[in-house]
Amino acid sequence: MFSTQIQRAFTQIHNAECITKKDETPLPQNCFILNLSNQVQQNYATAETATREARTIQIGSAFYYVKNINYGNQRAAEEFLMAKYMMLTGLPTPKTYLGTHCDGLFNHSHHPTRRDLARMDECGRTVSDLACVVSQIEPTFKDLGRFLLEDGVIHTKEGLQRTKYEDYLSAHNNAYQKEKELLAAETPPENRTAAQLKLHALIQSQPEEWTLTKDERQLLALLRQAKKEQLNALHEMYRLLPDALHKEIELAFYASQFIGNNDFLNFSLYNTGFIKTKSGALRAMVIDYGNCGPSGYKGKYIEDSLDVAKQRARIQDPIAPNTFIQKSDLQFSTTQSKRARSQSTNDMPQPGNTHHDLKLRSQSTDSYLGLDRKSITSVGSIPRARPFTQLFRTNIQAETHWVIDGMGGSPSNVPKELGAAIEVAYRLSLIPEPMLLEVAQTCWPVGTDARFPFFDPHHPSNLNAEEIANVMQERRNAYLRKFTPNQIQHWVSTQVDRAQLAYHEVTDAIQNFSEKIKISVSAEQS
Repeated sequence: MFSTQIQRAFTQIHNAECITKKDETPLPQNCFILNLSNQVQQNYATAETATREARTIQIGSAFYYVKNINYGNQRAAEEFLMAKYMMLTGLPTPKTYLGTHCDGLFNHSHHPTRRDLARMDECGRTVSDLACVVSQIEPTFKDLGRFLLEDGVIHTKEGLQRTKYEDYLSAHNNAYQKEKELLAAETPPENRTAAQLKLHALIQSQPEEWTLTKDERQLLALLRQAKKEQLNALHEMYRLLPDALHKEIELAFYASQFIGNNDFLNFSLYNTGFIKTKSGALRAMVIDYGNCGPSGYKGKYIEDSLDVAKQRARIQDPIAPNTFIQKSDLQFSTTQSKRARSQSTNDMPQPGNTHHDLKLRSQSTDSYLGLDRKSITSVGSIPRARPFTQLFRTNIQAETHWVIDGMGGSPSNVPKELGAAIEVAYRLSLIPEPMLLEVAQTCWPVGTDARFPFFDPHHPSNLNAEEIANVMQERRNAYLRKFTPNQIQHWVSTQVDRAQLAYHEVTDAIQNFSEKIKISVSAEQS
C-alpha cells in the first residue's frame, strides 16, 4: 500500500479548496496562478538559457524568470503542467507557476505566431490577456554546457584526467574562436565581408534547408563544423566528470521520459544542468519544459510535428536530426489512453522491504509513447536527440550487451550502468495514482477558462484533466514495464540508501504540493 506519509499528503490536497480572484473566470481548482499585471522588468542577471522571449521580475525577495510562449496560452499551460508532473518524481525541479496578465512585460498584440489572442472560440469568448510560464530563479543553476566550460575541470581527478579535460577545453575554445571569426561577431556590420554578412542573414532568417544555394551551404558547412568541434569537446569533457554527476544527469534524463521531454539538451547542452544544494552537493535539474507533453515543435501538437522534427531546430545546428523518427514516436497520448482508466497499481515496494510484489497493469503497446519495453534509453525514438546521444554512450552500450545476452531472468543481472533508469522506475512507482489526477485538476485550465481555449476545438490531442491523468498514468506504467517487478524490487533491497533517498524525495514533493495549496487557501481566507 502507499506509504502513510504519501497518502496523508494526498489527502491534504484532496480536501483543500483553491480560491481564485473573484474578478476573473475561475480556473479549475488552481492555486498556482500569479497575476503579473503590475510587474516590470528587473535588472537582474539570470542564468543563461536557450529559450524564447523572456523577462526577469522580482516578487518579494525572490526573482522569477518569465517566459513568453509566443505560440499561445495553451502552450504556456502545457509547459507549466509538465513541470508539475516532473516535480512528482522528487528530483530537483524549478518552482513553476502560470502567470496571467503578462501584457505589461511583452508586446504580444500582433505576434504572428499567436493563434489565441483576439480570436473568438465556439462559446463566443475572446482571449483578453497573455499567459506566461513563471519559474523562480535558482541562482546556483548552470546549464550543463556552461558548467563544463566554467566548473567541470575542478571536479575531475588531478593528474592525467584533469590534463585531458584541459586539452578538450582548449579544443573547444579554439573551435569557438573559429566560429567568432566566421561570423566576425565583434566586428561592426559595416566592416564585415560579404560572406560574413551572408552568414548573419542566414542565421537571422532561418531558411528551409532545401532553399539554400551552393554558396550558402558551403558557408554553413564551415560554421557547422566549428560548432560540431565544440560539441565534441563538450562530450569528451563530460565523460571525464565523476560518475556521481553522470548519474544526476541520467536521473533527469530518464525522468524526462515520463513527461515526454523532446528537448532535454540542445546543441549548446542547455535546458538541463546543475544546481548546488545547501549542503554543497550538485544535483541535476531540467529547467525548460517547452517541448514536453502535448507540445511539439513550432507551436504544433507533438503528433503533428513529424516534418519539423526531422529538420534542424536552427539552420546553424551542426548535426541533422534523426530522420528515422516515426509518427508513433511523437504521440504523447492515444485515443485508447483517453477513454478509460484501468485498474490502479496498488502495491509498491518500500525501501528495505523485499516482501512486496510490484503489480503492474496488463501489458499494452508502449511504442506510441516513445517508451518501447525493448529500449530503456529510448534515445532512438526521441526527436533531435543527436546533441546528447553521445553522453549516454556507455549506457547504450551496456543495454545493447544486456539485450544480446538475452536480458536474463535474474533480477540481479541489470547492468549497473542502468542504475539511474531503474531508480526512476522506483520513483514513479511511489506516486499514488490519484495524485496524477489531482495535479491535472489543480494545474490544467485549458478548455475550461476563457483565457485558455484549445487551438483547434476538434483536435484529438485536446485533453481534459481526467484524460491528462489517464495519459500520465499510461506513461508512468509504460516506463515501469522497462523492468520486471522483481528487478525493481531487487534494486530497492540492494540499494537501500538510494531507495530511502528516492522515497523521501517523492514524499516531500507531494507534501510540498499540498503545502502550496494550504498556504493559498489560508491567505485568501485571512
